[in-house]
Amino acid sequence: MYADDILLLSPLVTALQDLLHVCESTLSSLDLFINPKKSVCMRIGPRCNIVCCDIVSSYGYVLHWVESIRYLGVHFVSAKQFKCSTDNAKASFYRAFNGIFGRIGRSGSEEVIIQLPIVCLRGLSS
Repeated sequence: MYADDILLLSPLVTALQDLLHVCESTLSSLDLFINPKKSVCMRIGPRCNIVCCDIVSSYGYVLHWVESIRYLGVHFVSAKQFKCSTDNAKASFYRAFNGIFGRIGRSGSEEVIIQLPIVCLRGLSS
């Protein structure tokens, strides 16, 4: 969706460190840089709960380890197996539904109220 989004995947923490340095070197030659304030690390797999060493950029920035990541609108969660969280999507749906229902209230026809969840879901997908 965005030309400047990148996701690095690695089976080993040390390999991730090396991969980060290769990416930084390549991006630097293109006069592009990784924003350390927007960059984080997350573990997925059987050892997801084990504390690991810091990943440090070539410029000395430490990338923090987090429990969840939002990437292109999808929320990934640190777990033993690959997992996405739907909590944010549910919250957005209920916010949209309640916002519209609060305006039309019980004065809306049954047809409008029945179609309301479909309208909210379409709004979330755009």
